[in-house]
Amino acid sequence: MIDQLVIFAKYPQPGTVKTRLAARIGDEAAADLYGRFIEWILTTMCHSRVAERVVVAVSPQHVVHRFASRYPGADAYEPQAESSDLGERMLAVFEQARRQGVRKTVIIGTDSPTLPPDYVRQAFAILDSHDVVLGPAEDGGYYLIGAKEAHADLFRGIPWSTAQVLQKTLAALQRLQLRHALLPEFFDVDEIDDLHRLREQAPELVAEMEMLIRTEPKP
Repeated sequence: MIDQLVIFAKYPQPGTVKTRLAARIGDEAAADLYGRFIEWILTTMCHSRVAERVVVAVSPQHVVHRFASRYPGADAYEPQAESSDLGERMLAVFEQARRQGVRKTVIIGTDSPTLPPDYVRQAFAILDSHDVVLGPAEDGGYYLIGAKEAHADLFRGIPWSTAQVLQKTLAALQRLQLRHALLPEFFDVDEIDDLHRLREQAPELVAEMEMLIRTEPKP
């Protein structure tokens, strides 16, 4: 039995990723920046050996092979489940992990490219004594969820992409009487202020983008 980290990622097609940032810096720059996020977090997590197996769950399904060629390094690349609902796609990962006999599964996204690998290591360690672990995001969501089993009620009836995600998930955990723990809070890069913060924290990540990033509002 192994532990696995699953990274949820979209193929960086202009106009489909980082749409809030794109409204300020343009579709092409937003897609290029998001591609850098993918490279950064994949390299960081693979080189840090945070899990025995690192999987990238790719959306949309038909670009899995193209994605793997463009962003190598993971142990496996798999299509996300066919659903427009994020919760159903995450639930499918945990259900598949259970069928495959995976011991512990942790899911992260690509919106927090500078997420410390130690947070992921802590998540796996917490699951030795807890049912679920969450990484709270500053915007009211979460940047990480980990579990040993598939708990469907944690992923259904949640208002995704709102400030209520973490609150609703914690309420579900209470109802299910699941033992859980929280990691330190971290930030997603969704808005222009987040990008400025990222530039201060990791200037090398966005250094190649400086000529593309236009931070003034578009007319």
